[in-house]
Amino acid sequence: MYIVTKRPELSPVSLKKVAQHLRISDENENEYLDSLILAATDYVEQYCNIKIMTTHMAMELNVKANQPVKLLFGDLKSVESVYVDDILLDKTEYKVSYIKKSITFNESAEVVINFIVGTDDVLEVPAAIKQAILLIIGTFYEHREQQTELNLKEIPFGVENLLAKYRCF
Repeated sequence: MYIVTKRPELSPVSLKKVAQHLRISDENENEYLDSLILAATDYVEQYCNIKIMTTHMAMELNVKANQPVKLLFGDLKSVESVYVDDILLDKTEYKVSYIKKSITFNESAEVVINFIVGTDDVLEVPAAIKQAILLIIGTFYEHREQQTELNLKEIPFGVENLLAKYRCF
């Protein structure tokens, strides 16, 4: 089971960029636009099974000795700690592969892994992901009422193609 232990402090797109994209100059919309940034970012992260900006995660599971466990959600920045029965494991008890985004344990056990994924630099976020977020925000903004013919479970036109290569399975 995965949980987010600390949400990102930054957004992949700025409020200013969103206002420009939607051609909005009225700052009275800022609070609403901030909520759309969060919703669209969550949408992209769920669709791609990644965390875009730096996110602290925890995972609890049973592991088998010498069998790698994938640490999903995109770019693995670090494994902060690993616990077995509330006891901190020494780093010699496991091996982290940042290339394979996995961790392998020397012994079988029930563990809690605390790790960090994502980027802390907005400039590292691919342009396609930023554009997909903007397209989704545009769709949410145009169809803010529930009574619409658009099914918001469907991805807006072009978003699927923009995000295809960033999906993690």
